[in-house]
Parts: sequence; C-alpha cells; structure tokens
Amino acid sequence: MAEYRTLFACRLEVGTSSNAERALALYAVMNGTLDGVDGKALGVHLLADPTTVGSLLIRDADGQGEPEEVEAFVLRCAEALDLRGQRGFTWALTCSTRRVDSFGGGARLLDLGARKRLAGIDCEHWRTTLSDPTANLGKTS
Repeated sequence: MAEYRTLFACRLEVGTSSNAERALALYAVMNGTLDGVDGKALGVHLLADPTTVGSLLIRDADGQGEPEEVEAFVLRCAEALDLRGQRGFTWALTCSTRRVDSFGGGARLLDLGARKRLAGIDCEHWRTTLSDPTANLGKTS
C-alpha cells in the first residue's frame, strides 16, 4: 500500500530562551485543541534548537505534516511574542511508490508583524494552472 507523506523542517527564531519556552507552552496548548476539536494533535513536532539560543525547530509529525498548521502556529507565536520580519518555509509531498500526481511540494512566506501570509505556492496547483489556464476561472484565492 502506498504511503503519502508531507515532509518539512524549518527554524523559527524567537529571540530569547524565555520566548522559546513561551512558544513551547503555546505549542502544548495548540497541540491539544485544534480547530475547535479537543484532542486533535498538530501535524507538527516542535523542539528547542540545541545549536541556537532562542530558536525552535519545526518538523513534520513523522511524515504527516500539515503546512497550514505550521503557518497557524508561527502566526500565533508572532502574535504572542510580538515577532517581526518575514519567515518562510517549504515542504515536500512524497509517496512510497511512484504514482502519477503523488509528488510535489510548496512554500509559504509569512509577514510576522502583519500576522499574515505574503505569498505561497503549491506545485500541483501551479502546474495545473500553467497546463490549463481556464482551470481556475471563477475561483478566488
């Protein structure tokens, strides 16, 4: 049976070890309640970066990552810790077997001060749009 995976690893600089502790506490709260569903875990693993004070490592949850949840967590940290600047991350979509349309990935660029996404790309959506420009007529993003 084919296994589909979403993989990512990125760093979030939060400035101080105190902010890193606060972000880890926020993660613990978010990890137990997501989208109003108690007990639903984030598709994200978070840990303090042992090589850099005030830095966190955000990784997929054993191949079951959710880019939307990375974005939501980072923007919540930006609000709680008053973070500024731009941060981006990328992800890969893979499959244990070679199947058509089973590989891809994407990227997001976030403005932490404005607490919003500046840009994003999903490779499959991009390819589909270029292959068939009418595929997205009437749709808004």
